[in-house]
Formats: sequence, C-alpha cells, structure tokens
Amino acid sequence: MFSFIFNFAASKSAKISRSFFPEKEPAAFPEYTFEQIAAFHQITLHNARQMDDATWRDLQVDAYLRKISASVSIFARQTLYKLLRSHQQASASLSLQKRIRELQLRPDVLEQIAAASAVLRRVPGDASSLLFSEQGSDTPYWAKAVFLIPLGLLLGFFLFTQTVFGLAVMALFFSLILALQSRFNREMVLWRSQWGAVCALMNALQRLAQPCQIHIAGCENSADVERLARLIHKQISAKPSISIETEAYGNWFLLTNIKHHFKAMQNYRLHREFIRASFVQLGEIEAAYALVLHLQSVPYTTWMEWQQAETFHFDGVVHPLLENPQAISVNLTAPGMLITGQNAGGKSTFMRTLGLNMIVARAFGFCYAKQARAPYLPVYANMQNQDDLQGGESYYIAELRRAKELLNSAQNSGRGLYLIDEIFRGTNHIESVAAASSFLHALSKLAPVVAASHNIELAVILKERFQAMRFQHGTANKYQLEEGILELSNGLCLFEREDFGEEVNQGAVNALGFLQQHCRHPDLSKLVLPTLT
Repeated sequence: MFSFIFNFAASKSAKISRSFFPEKEPAAFPEYTFEQIAAFHQITLHNARQMDDATWRDLQVDAYLRKISASVSIFARQTLYKLLRSHQQASASLSLQKRIRELQLRPDVLEQIAAASAVLRRVPGDASSLLFSEQGSDTPYWAKAVFLIPLGLLLGFFLFTQTVFGLAVMALFFSLILALQSRFNREMVLWRSQWGAVCALMNALQRLAQPCQIHIAGCENSADVERLARLIHKQISAKPSISIETEAYGNWFLLTNIKHHFKAMQNYRLHREFIRASFVQLGEIEAAYALVLHLQSVPYTTWMEWQQAETFHFDGVVHPLLENPQAISVNLTAPGMLITGQNAGGKSTFMRTLGLNMIVARAFGFCYAKQARAPYLPVYANMQNQDDLQGGESYYIAELRRAKELLNSAQNSGRGLYLIDEIFRGTNHIESVAAASSFLHALSKLAPVVAASHNIELAVILKERFQAMRFQHGTANKYQLEEGILELSNGLCLFEREDFGEEVNQGAVNALGFLQQHCRHPDLSKLVLPTLT
C-alpha cells in the first residue's frame, strides 16, 4: 500500500515537472576519446610488447584508425586499436584474415552484424576498465538484509503517530539510508554505465551467436551461448517494479538503487568470464565487419605474403590516408636502403606509406598494394622530433634520445623494420653526417633499415650495407623511386626564387660544385664504422 501511494504521488509530480522542463533527446551515437579507445588495450597489455608512442604518432596510425572505424562501436574501435598497437603473433592476424574472408562471402551475416552494431554504438563510453578489473567485486555479507531498512523507516513513521520515540527510530533508519547512499554512490555511478554496456553486449550476442557461430568456454554450442546471453541480459537489466518518474524517490526511501546494484554485481561475478569473452569476441566480429566495409570502399588491396627472408617487396603500394595517392614500387634486399630526393619530393610520404602498410598488414593481414611480400616484423619510426621547451630539451637532444631508444630496441627487443627520416638535423652538417653514418651502420647490423636524407654523402659512406635509391621527377608531375644517388637537387632552385641577387646565387652554385665533387669521391679507406652483433 505504501509503495502504491508513493509511486502514484511521485508519478503525478514528475509528469507536471516534465511539462514545464522537457528533457532533451540524447545524441544517437556518442563520440569517443583516444583514452577511451585505448583503455582495453592498456588494461589487458600485461607488459607485452607494443608499438611505441613516437611510431604511432609519426606514422599517423590514429588517423587511420578513425578512418576505418567511423561506423562501428567502441568495442570494435578498441579491438582495432589493440590489433594495430600490439606486437602480436602472426596467428592473430591469420585468424582475423579468415574471419574477414568469411564475412565477404556472407552478405546476410553482414546485415545482422550491422543491426547488432547499431545497438553497441549506443554505449556511451569505455566499459573495459571495470569489466576487466576487480573493482567493486565484493558484495557485503549483509546485502540481503537491506530491504529491512525501508521497513524500519516505515515502522518509525508508524510509531511517530503513537509516540515521540518513533521520531528517533525514523532518524536512525534515515541515517542508515544516508550512510549507504554515501558509501556506495561512487561505485554505483562507476558501474551504472557498465550495466548498460553489458546489456548491449548480451543483446548483440543474442543476435549474432548462431549466425556467427560464436563459441565461449562453458557453453556446448552457439545456441547455449544465445540462451545464456538472454538470461544474463534479463538478470542485469532487471529492476524493481518502480516507474521512471519515481526512481529518485525510490532510491532514497526504498534503496532500490542499492538493492539493484548488489543484485547486478552478484550476477556479474557469477558470469564474469562469459561477459569478458563476449566482449572480446563481439569486438573481433564487429572489427572484421568494419574492415569488410572499408575494403569495399578502396580501389585495391592485397593479402600480404609473409616470408622468413628479411626482404621487402611492394608493387604499387599507396598511402591509405591520401585522396589521390601515387603508387610506388619498392624492392629492399640489402640490410638497409638510403633514399635521397629533392625537397617535397615524396621521401617522407613514401616512408609513411611503407610503415603504415606494414602495420596494417601485421594487424589485419592486408595492405594497400597490388602485390606484397615481407617478413612479419614490427615497425619502429623516427619521422618528426620536436623541441621540449618545458623539459628544457633541444631539438638535437630529442633526436639523440630517440635514436638511443631505437638502438636499444633493436638490441633488446628483437628485430623490426626501422624507418629513419632526416636524422640528426639539429647539429651542423659535418657532425650530422658523421653521427648519422655511424648510427645507421650500427642499426643495420641489427635490423632492416630504411632511411631518407638530404645528405648525399651518407649514400657513399654507407654503400656497403645500404641500397642507394632516389626519388626522381617523372612524367605527369609524378615522382618515381629508382636506384642511384640524387644528382639534381632543388634546394638552390628554391634559393634562387627568393632573389638574393645574381652574385649570391652564383656563389652558391660554385660552392655546390666544389662540395659535390669532394663528397662523391671521398677516400673511405681509413673510415672505420661500428660493428654490432
């Protein structure tokens, strides 16, 4: 009777309030921050190897992730991030590749995944930080007795009509309500969105368990997975029979939020491993769905042919983030490759193209080329160092620190493909060439290296270990990669455009001729470079 009167009165007052203060409709699909997308990878990393921050930034992997995941939920985005960021085993890439190929042949299943993805897209934020941690895991032993507190409050109200002693009873039980709400409020706020995420996962799992043949430990088949998902959805989403209008009053006087939280936590702990496995599998399925949609939107891709030999062959490789990318072919067979070219001649773009394609191939199995063969190696890049004004670190010191990180990585973490663009620009020309030649020579002893530089002397000094390649201006305003050292630079052409005067321009040309003659024919017999094993 008390509950009925309470619900009726609160319902009427809430309707009157909404007539004056209507609620805004929530956004259909939320946007996610980088931290939210990275959370699942970080909490499940367990000290495993991963791509470093500089490589992720230099090769624009974050922009690529945004491009391929715009139409899917945070679960798929977190999975795609983890695949791109992790230095995973080749088996993981092969498993995803198999799923992608299967989905490409099943348009009916793609439609069902699209419907499930629409449900998952409404999850407002990261759920992995709590679902894969142990926070909020202990329910107090007295949880089953919480229902007695509202009864005690009602008893106090009844006694108050008979005696003043009832006021003390009411105060006691109301103090208990305040204490409980204060004690568990933060935990309930943290987990409130998680219950919505779990319900969305279970909803999607019911839709996809059988079409996608999902198997989870503890279930005999996909039909059992579907039935358990339905049960968990019912248990987690079940709330006391109290209307939305009276929810706030019910939380304070009937402790409905406390009781629901304890019950939901109990059911969550009972099915925790199943829920976590559902998170992983649905994320992988939706990630594969996103990649199928992406593959349908690009002109061409190819499945990478992995090989043991540490040689790299790409035929017609392009950068996936450029609107009208130029296709480049490359064949790296030496321990290293040194690329020279004019200013704005495509060197840095090519290196980003090569690096991003290797990362995508390791993660998803395909790359943006007509044909590709390479060893299954992680990528390390040094493309754009910056001054650290707050830390008091100059540009050259930042270069040195990053170079040491790369050398340590090659020595301690195993082999990888190293992409080095214009290293040691922060000091004078002579010392820059000296430091770069020694560093690149040492690094090429440990792992394959592709480097780009304006310093053509490096190609001569490092000719024993580095293929000399150059970007030349071809037809139709295109650049082509070919063997050799840059002969016609455009630095002085740009210099002359600024009109320093004929005498100054001619002096620069004379000095260039002298330096080129000296640099192209040095005596290397007395030059000793480091040998690392």
